[in-house]
Amino acid sequence: LPWLKDKTEWNNTTIAWEISANGNSTQIDMTHVGLVPGIECYETCNAGWNRHVAGSLFRLITEGVGQPQ
Repeated sequence: LPWLKDKTEWNNTTIAWEISANGNSTQIDMTHVGLVPGIECYETCNAGWNRHVAGSLFRLITEGVGQPQ
C-alpha cells in the first residue's frame, strides 16, 4: 500500500475466516481484524476487501478462476 502515510497500519492485524452452513448453501465471512474506522486506509481497504471477496473469491469458488489484483 505505497500511498499510505502510515506504513504500519496493518502491523499486528489478522484476517479471520468463518465458514458455516446456511441452509443448502455455505456462508463465508471474512474479517480484517484491526482494520477499523479512523485509520488512514479504512475506506479504501474496506472497499478493496469487499470487491476482492465478493468478486474474485466468489468466482474462484463458483467458476474455478479468480481475478488476481
